[in-house]
This record gives sequence, structure tokens and C-alpha cells, in this order.
Amino acid sequence: MRPPKITKLVAETKEIVRLTNVAAREVEMKSVHYKTGDRDIPFNIDLTAATVWATQNQIADLYGRDKSVIAKHIKNVLDDKEWEEKSVVAKLEPALEI
Repeated sequence: MRPPKITKLVAETKEIVRLTNVAAREVEMKSVHYKTGDRDIPFNIDLTAATVWATQNQIADLYGRDKSVIAKHIKNVLDDKEWEEKSVVAKLEPALEI
């Protein structure tokens, strides 16, 4: 038999997983391709939040710039506090690669 603290922790973890799965099912994602000239750049759009998610490489391809230029601009936006860092960095961290 498990100690009561472990049993409670397991139950709480199962509930967190259940709630995460429910929230994930409510997000409607669509993959779109931006085509220009000989370039075809895929983007993921969160239709639920009307948000486009892109990596630095995708943004660099879109604007025809080097990835380092995009990283510099993103860093400047964060440094200037144009975005509330706590609310966007966690979501963007894997894509930002700063």
C-alpha cells in the first residue's frame, strides 16, 4: 500500500494530465504554407487564439534575412519590454533560441 502523500500526489498528477488533455483538445491548429517565388514556408496557426507560431528560421525565410538578425530584433523587443516577458517567453522559448 502506498503512503497517503504518494497516493494524493498520484491523484493530483492524473488530474493535471486530464485537464491538460482537455485544454489541448480545445485548441484548433491549422498548418498553412506561405508561397513566394520558389519558397514555401510552413506556419502553424492557432485558430482558437488567432495566433501564428513561427520559428526564427521561418521568420528569417519570410523576410529574407539571416536568423541572427531575427534573434537580435526579438531580443530588442524583449529588452524594451514591448512584450511582457513572463507571458510570452515561456511559450516562445523553444522557438526563440536566444
